[in-house]
Amino acid sequence: MAKTIKFNLKLNGNSIRTIEDLKENFVLEEVLKYYKEDLLLRWLKVRNYDEYVERVENINNEDDFEVLKQLVNIFDMEQDDSDIEKIIYTLKFEEEQKVLLEDYKNNNFQKQQIIDDYLSGYYQIFEEIGENSENLSKLKVIVSNIEKNYKDLFTMDKFMYRRVKNYIKFIISVLMNENLRDVIIKNENIMNDFLQNYDCRIKKEGIDFGDDLKSFKGNIEYWKDLEEQDNKILILYAKNCVIREPKNRELEVKSTELKNKFEILNGLELQSLPDKESEIYYLEV
Repeated sequence: MAKTIKFNLKLNGNSIRTIEDLKENFVLEEVLKYYKEDLLLRWLKVRNYDEYVERVENINNEDDFEVLKQLVNIFDMEQDDSDIEKIIYTLKFEEEQKVLLEDYKNNNFQKQQIIDDYLSGYYQIFEEIGENSENLSKLKVIVSNIEKNYKDLFTMDKFMYRRVKNYIKFIISVLMNENLRDVIIKNENIMNDFLQNYDCRIKKEGIDFGDDLKSFKGNIEYWKDLEEQDNKILILYAKNCVIREPKNRELEVKSTELKNKFEILNGLELQSLPDKESEIYYLEV
């Protein structure tokens, strides 16, 4: 009888020998790769994790998003659907880039084709923005793609206002990106249009940010910890309060100084102004 050879998986840079190791190093894209290569199933089999083997074998779906959701459930991991969407979108883009690079190699890197494809890829991004204009998690990945691959073109785009004026959540996604936000902030047409009745849109008409939107209302005399310093946030609106970063407590900023600045902070502590009810809305970056 042939001897079963055990092998380790590699997740998050660590060797995975047990289910506990797998859960502690559960990187979505890496687990998905092992699943698609059948290595995850083989690893479970040689280590006699029969319960997990059965559940993984019962996955009957070719859609990466659905597969990842089931894997997250099988291994009792806590992952938001938005996190899974980000991973799938990023993997899809990377795969498209590999195909494109291979095509360039086969065509001896013809200069005009590269230029045409580069511009086509840039214009395609705005179609994707339109298709995902209400999906903040996907828009954040799209912005990361722009930063990585199209930053110079995005910065010089003379038709930016026309391209983005109707996409409020995309504008906010760009404001979350410290390397691209100035493109929006320095464009007077975009900002003037965006800021018109901005407070009202957030609070009354209610741009639907779902669970992404965080807020606090109330009067509090002492400093209240709202976000730890490792949590980077974008301030959308603040009233009747003073705020600061946990690691930079000597720098306190009044809400009146924050209006329309869309500041990015590392963590958040808040204190109400005397005898005033504070109000703040923000998003995790």
